[in-house]
Amino acid sequence: MNISLDISDEIIFNNNYNNYSVKDLHKICNYYEIKKISKFKKMELINIILAFESDNANNYVICKRKIMWAFIEELNNDVKMKKYILWN
Repeated sequence: MNISLDISDEIIFNNNYNNYSVKDLHKICNYYEIKKISKFKKMELINIILAFESDNANNYVICKRKIMWAFIEELNNDVKMKKYILWN
């Protein structure tokens, strides 16, 4: 898969993790393979994610996650496909 996305493109992807649920933050951490996150509170999870995303070595996986999340959102917005998505 060809991943081409500017990591700093805030127009497409809003990185305001305060609007995410703790469950969604856990999904992001799991995607990034960040371990031992169950004991952390919301703000701690946000800080862990932001620390991971601030490392340029992680740009590929960050871009890939954002693209995949956009695909899931698009599928969930489609009336016919929504019933097939087991995401929540």
